[in-house]
Amino acid sequence: MSDSYVDRVYDGATESLQWLRGVIFGEWEDNRSLSQIVTDALAGFVPGLGSIITLRDLLAVIFRLAKYPEKREHVEEWILLIAMLLPLVVTVLGAVVAGVGALVGAEVGGFLRALTLFLVKKGGVAFKAMIEFFQAHGYGNVIAALKQVKFARYREALAKEFDRQIDKLVDLLKKLEKKLEQVHADHLPSWMPGVHTLRAAPGRIRGWIHALTELKDKAVSMIPKALIELDNRLAALLAGNLKAATQVTHAVATGQAAPEVARLEKAAKEGELARNAHPPEPGNTRRIAERRSIALAGKREYEMVGKDARPVGAKPYEHGVTKMENPAVAERQWGRLKNKVKEGYPDLNFEYAPTQFSKDYANFSRSLRTIDVPAGSKIKFKRVVSHDKPSMDTGPYYNRELPVDGEDLRAGSAVKEGWNKNGEYIELSTPPKGDPVWKELHALREQAAGGPVPYSESLKGWEGPAASQRYVVDEGLPTQHYDSSYLVGGKEQQFFDRKEIALLKERGFVSERKPTNFPDFDKELGNIVPKDGPALHVIPTHEAVPKPH
Repeated sequence: MSDSYVDRVYDGATESLQWLRGVIFGEWEDNRSLSQIVTDALAGFVPGLGSIITLRDLLAVIFRLAKYPEKREHVEEWILLIAMLLPLVVTVLGAVVAGVGALVGAEVGGFLRALTLFLVKKGGVAFKAMIEFFQAHGYGNVIAALKQVKFARYREALAKEFDRQIDKLVDLLKKLEKKLEQVHADHLPSWMPGVHTLRAAPGRIRGWIHALTELKDKAVSMIPKALIELDNRLAALLAGNLKAATQVTHAVATGQAAPEVARLEKAAKEGELARNAHPPEPGNTRRIAERRSIALAGKREYEMVGKDARPVGAKPYEHGVTKMENPAVAERQWGRLKNKVKEGYPDLNFEYAPTQFSKDYANFSRSLRTIDVPAGSKIKFKRVVSHDKPSMDTGPYYNRELPVDGEDLRAGSAVKEGWNKNGEYIELSTPPKGDPVWKELHALREQAAGGPVPYSESLKGWEGPAASQRYVVDEGLPTQHYDSSYLVGGKEQQFFDRKEIALLKERGFVSERKPTNFPDFDKELGNIVPKDGPALHVIPTHEAVPKPH
């Protein structure tokens, strides 16, 4: 199977050409809910279907790691990769998971794939479901089998298999590049739909080849690290520590002093760790413990930071030096697209007050394009909303899938903490064909366009990668300046007209709120918190008590 899958993709024998088109033209979708992961994991036992799922997800993880360099530092991403590689290497090794009754051959790879997926996500309930699944199908003493699983034994085989898959993908991309060169896109007329994207494709391909080569080098250190983490999590699971095994951690308030932060924002010029003026009263068990905090100068757009003094999902930023990965769409680019408003699409720069314009186009990067969702479509768009802002239910920005967690929301969609603290989400459904609401939506579109627009029973919106966002200090004040942090963005997002969303909510096509259940959302703090360290509460320096001399 592993020897031929690239050839199958290239020949179009499966639906996998869709992922290649998405990769080259920037339309790749890589997020799935926990329920989808569990379903796929169990489907991995079905002959034939399991192979297709493994290949699809292997490609998804590889290209996600290639596209987002910051994700290469996250061990969970490499655990996902290992989950997709294990079925490919198990047959070669002749590996056997003892004590699982009739589990043989390709089923062993499916078993390890499912187990790995359950260890990388918030999987307590899912793991129980997997155990029940095995037992219901007569697969013996599953717990005893798990005790004999040692992920580290596959280290060498996984490394070789990963290198082989990267080499095949690079070869495939080079072949595709040659085919595109034969098209001679530079000679095609500029008015032809998609010609600009076609012309840019060879450059994108060369960029992907470079990223895949870097990824191959990074795997040398990260695959062993991920295998160690898997063995540790499995050991914790078997010891009954489900929380440790699935990495469902929450920052808690403690009475300990905050850890030292070295060179905080250029030699601590902007802040220092804060301490309580008085220690907690001895014996007073009702007193709330001191919350770890950090003092930063100026008015910040966030309340929580990690041990690196940056908000969740943010990267370091230095004005004039840092080149952001997803620059915002410029006003002149929007100028070439704004005629679409006369066709019923939302105005991304409407005047909401005299001489005040929305500039929503600047929240997108690169390939901003229109979308039409036909009446009766089964797609349900997701919008993460802040638990403390009911007004967000009529906001315009959506995603096709929920983010993996709060950090993914921050980094991938470039959603600042001040905009959205998370906690809940809503779903947007498309009205059925012939529903009366379509005529009401049409009236709103003509009002926005200032004249007649073609009647269409479809949701009209915009789609494209989220633009990178810089945090700002003292926003709106004379002292306003850029912070030392920014959010990368790059994840595909959708935009629908605000008035249309309000009408659709009123007519019942926007759902009630549901909990996101993100593992890094702390209900006590009401915010997304760092996954790998203490959550430090930001306070202004003038409110902080100086350190004692």
